[in-house]
Amino acid sequence: MGYSTLFLATLSSHAQNANVWNHKQCAVVLTYDDAIDADLDNVLPVLDSLGLKATFYLIGSSPVVANRMESWRKADLYGHELGNHTFWSYL
Repeated sequence: MGYSTLFLATLSSHAQNANVWNHKQCAVVLTYDDAIDADLDNVLPVLDSLGLKATFYLIGSSPVVANRMESWRKADLYGHELGNHTFWSYL
């Protein structure tokens, strides 16, 4: 068995014995790109009804962001994360 194979086997067994996160055995991260109307109209209401949070990546120059800034601010207040891949926007 080569060194890299032994290392991977050790790493794999260690990952299975890792501590739990937030009293859970796993975590799922939900991210949405491009800040489309469907995110505000469909995705956010469903996530909020289930008590789930997500990260939404906004495009500062997008008309959806500009036209619905209050809705994006509300999403932030409800605990969702807002990010930006391109440049800082005025939230």
